[in-house]
Amino acid sequence: MSKTKEKTPNYPCGDCGIGVKYSGIKCTGSCNFWFHGGCVNITDKELKKLTEVETSSWKCKNCSIFILPLTSNLSSSPCLSIQQTNATSATKSDVLNNSIKELERSLIESNSLEDPSNEEHKLQMAAKIGSALLEENKTLKEEKFKLETRLTIVEGKLEETENNEVKYIEKVEILLQKNAELQEQLDKEKQFRRETQDIFEEYDRQKEKALREQENTIMLLKVKIKSLEENKENNTTQSQNTELRRTMINSETQTHNLDILPQNSNSFLLAELTYLKLKQREMEQSILNLQTQITSKQQPEAHSTKNDSPTSSGQPNKTLSRSTPSKNQNISLRRTQNKKNIFSVSLQAAKHKEYLETPVDVNRNFKNTPQSAPQTHNNRDTDPRTHSNKISIKPPGTKITPNSDEFYADLIENEIKRQSLETHKETRKAMLSQVKKPNKTNSDIEEANRNCPETSKGNSNRHFLEIRQQEEAKAKEIITTRIFLNRKFWRKE
Repeated sequence: MSKTKEKTPNYPCGDCGIGVKYSGIKCTGSCNFWFHGGCVNITDKELKKLTEVETSSWKCKNCSIFILPLTSNLSSSPCLSIQQTNATSATKSDVLNNSIKELERSLIESNSLEDPSNEEHKLQMAAKIGSALLEENKTLKEEKFKLETRLTIVEGKLEETENNEVKYIEKVEILLQKNAELQEQLDKEKQFRRETQDIFEEYDRQKEKALREQENTIMLLKVKIKSLEENKENNTTQSQNTELRRTMINSETQTHNLDILPQNSNSFLLAELTYLKLKQREMEQSILNLQTQITSKQQPEAHSTKNDSPTSSGQPNKTLSRSTPSKNQNISLRRTQNKKNIFSVSLQAAKHKEYLETPVDVNRNFKNTPQSAPQTHNNRDTDPRTHSNKISIKPPGTKITPNSDEFYADLIENEIKRQSLETHKETRKAMLSQVKKPNKTNSDIEEANRNCPETSKGNSNRHFLEIRQQEEAKAKEIITTRIFLNRKFWRKE
């Protein structure tokens, strides 16, 4: 604000109420009053030194009091002590101002300042005013320092708040970004759940459709099974009728009453039958070996070399096997004597001869099997090693069908006999070649026996017997597998 001039309007002082003519200052606060310099404790020199900025920002005591609480609210808790000190300093300055004002009023009233005669009193008043001004200046400096410190504290706090505001703004931005990402992820999860729900619903529909189709197929299969069972019953009756016809056709060579065997046999029974037959053959072989050993001990060595079939080859004596009938033959004779033969014996003999002349083929088909084969050709089997008759396991006169267990057992037995006969012939030739070698002395024979103990008299029979047993075991395995496979093939046809 500009300084006051001499020709100024009459403005009342805000403190004393007297019009301000010169040496005055205007308050820039809410009151807008003019004040005398003495009323506000400002000298003429100080008024002259004031700049335009200071005069434009000057405020009276009352206006400054109303503003101070607002500024004090800006400060935080650490500035409470500063506020208290400011309050105390303000009270001191008020006391000084009041004392100065009282002095000025007393001077104005008494007009002692205008009286030049009263020098001493003037000096005293000037000293008092100077001391008061010094104290006021001191208090103002303290207030200024406190305000500066307060300002620096407030500025520091303001910077901290600004920094915190920046940090909070950054955090808010980060949180908003995270919120957007989470919202996007939530939308994706919702979409994924919808897709999975649709997939499961579609899967349930497919399963339901498949179950319905399965139910329909099950119903159709039940109907087919019923029809197949009916066809099976019809086929069984027809097969029984055809079996009766076959038995009636082949009954001209039978010597016993007509019997019908069950068609559906078990493979387990077949295996047991073959096992029993093989065990029986092994027992017979061991008995024959014992007989050959006994006969070889009884007969002289010269007689054994002249015979065509030496005893060391494992062949039994033909006269013994033919002259001494076994118990099985006696049992069969007793059975046949009780029954009278009411059929043609010549036809039976012719069919039996034809069957013996035909070779046994294991891999033959069901269609190639001769239906006109004799029904009693398996009652007696001829052993090629002993050339003696023996009775088979099954009863006499049983009918053999291609799908029966007896048929496969007989095939196995005949094949084993054939292979054992071939091995027997080979061993016999080998033994004869060893016996007929000329120009061998006793010393050569002893040396050969030492080098190869298997060719000695005591061990030759055992050696060829072991070879034969090994070959028979191999033949059994091969034949059983082939016959089981052929049996499956026949059943399919």
